[in-house]
Amino acid sequence: MSEESKIKELIEMLQTIFSSEEGFKIKNEGHSTLSIRTGSFRCLLITLDEPKLYIKYLSKCDINGTESLRRIEKVAKNIPYISLIWFTDGSQIELGDYGFDLATLKIITKGESWYNSLGYVSDNYEIEKSYNSVIRELSCIDFIEALREKKIQNLFKKHSKEAILEKLNKIRNNIGSIFTNLRNEYTYNLENYEEFIEKRIAEIDKSINYFREKIYYFENPNVPISMGLDRLWKTITKNENYNKEMCEWVVTLLEYIHESQILMYNQKLSKVIK
Repeated sequence: MSEESKIKELIEMLQTIFSSEEGFKIKNEGHSTLSIRTGSFRCLLITLDEPKLYIKYLSKCDINGTESLRRIEKVAKNIPYISLIWFTDGSQIELGDYGFDLATLKIITKGESWYNSLGYVSDNYEIEKSYNSVIRELSCIDFIEALREKKIQNLFKKHSKEAILEKLNKIRNNIGSIFTNLRNEYTYNLENYEEFIEKRIAEIDKSINYFREKIYYFENPNVPISMGLDRLWKTITKNENYNKEMCEWVVTLLEYIHESQILMYNQKLSKVIK
């Protein structure tokens, strides 16, 4: 069966599951990639990479994310040459003007990401879940302190003298003002290493102090972070008049947690369909 015939069959199956009567439109974007739209909004972007189906983009549109995945799985189960669906988790949940890191939120409050709960996991899923279970049991107060420690560990790993020297050697002979500025920056940081590290730690402490100052947002900062954040999330979502400062604090905290890699989570997820 030719590639063209397979794409045609896939389009026909998509049109059955995402019907035009519901307002869906299937478009061939080329390079084995198809989009599913409602009006001018793109709901899904998928690529056939036999035997895998790669989801490049997923949005709610007129149905929620869970229903979109359920339908894509139904399509895959009816196509003999597709046995696995995979994607990279960059999910967010939006409340008003705020976008919250959904994976981080769910891992802390529920022990696994939203996609994990639907059967989409990484090869290290069980290891991740076991590791994260320990982090989730830290009190809210201790979690913030552990977050600081992790950021400082990352700082010394990423900006050790050896790492800076390696970066400098890689661009030592490159020509151009950008590389000249980088060489000057790396050289200065090496020559003034203690000052450089102190400034970076001060930046970390500024962020951590922001979280410490609002620790009272947790109903009881001494309970596990899993419980504290779950209660806080319920407080935020119980009505549509979102507390602006509280929302901004949680958004920033979740982003900081994600960047720190204090949780173990491989965002490349897959699910065997058949």
